[in-house]
Amino acid sequence: MMACAMSLSAQVIITDRDMFNEPGLYWRGYATGGGYQVSGLIGDPGGPHLWDFTNVQWTNEFRFDYLDPSEVDHAVSFPGATVVERKTDMASGRQDFLFFEQVPSVGRKNYGVYTEGSLLTPEWVFSVPTIDFPAQIRFGDSWTTATVFPALFQPFPDFPATCELIERFEVDAYGLIDLPGVGFGDTLRVNCLTEYNYEIDLGEGPQSAGTFFSRTYYFLRPSLGIAAQITSGLNEGSPPSNNFFDVTEFVALFETNKEPAAPCDVPFPVTDLRLSFSTGTALLKWTLAECANSYRVEYATQPGPNAVWTELGVTTGNFYQDKPGSAVESRFYRVISLP
Repeated sequence: MMACAMSLSAQVIITDRDMFNEPGLYWRGYATGGGYQVSGLIGDPGGPHLWDFTNVQWTNEFRFDYLDPSEVDHAVSFPGATVVERKTDMASGRQDFLFFEQVPSVGRKNYGVYTEGSLLTPEWVFSVPTIDFPAQIRFGDSWTTATVFPALFQPFPDFPATCELIERFEVDAYGLIDLPGVGFGDTLRVNCLTEYNYEIDLGEGPQSAGTFFSRTYYFLRPSLGIAAQITSGLNEGSPPSNNFFDVTEFVALFETNKEPAAPCDVPFPVTDLRLSFSTGTALLKWTLAECANSYRVEYATQPGPNAVWTELGVTTGNFYQDKPGSAVESRFYRVISLP
């Protein structure tokens, strides 16, 4: 017999509480022009490192506003989105939009973007939404997203085209980041390689229109989310190096109305422990708990206040497999959230 019980329970961990995901929030960031040389600022994998962005020669400013979809005309093409990020280039007035939903314990669900900065038509509606920033992000994590969106190349508006978009994320470095206006704090660096595979149909079926790559470093900081980002130019055929030289965009936060997230001194308990059993193996599943960095899985052979609990293991994930063996008649499980 298998049963469930529920109980309370280095490097920084970024959660959805740190991200910008509510209408009404905003942040402003200093920006450089394209071609700014950043090879000495990117740094190496590992850590700890210090990224000092206080002496950069900034030449522009971006503003990021988080809006209700009802405030944005383009949102009609992204019906699942509950939040819209509007990015405004304060020098040119150009605006780009990102449409997403913050899914509890899952992450940021990205439905697509509206951008006028490429040869494609501006509306990129993803066939499958992507989780580009999970609900919890740690040093050493990695994940990949993939989707497709229909598009038209503006030089060839009568021929249908598609783009396969693949993003490979790796949290490859950690340390401190010093920002103009807000000072220094802990950070995780996320190395994201983006791949664009284009196809166009000129009347004889789809054919490749080229593969392009760009690389972005996201610097995530508690309470400030994406506090800085450095994006390479677009390379045809091969990825930019990890230490690329010139950028198309470098922006660093200097002002926001987002309040610091409440401290996570005590992790929230696991409240939805679920159990499946197959071929002699028990699978325990639960939802990631706020403020919990890891989970200790325990079992007892008798329930009740005098139960003797034995540790099975510790995991940072939201599942655990146990193979109790044929000699065990019953096990009762609990999962303890750890800070």
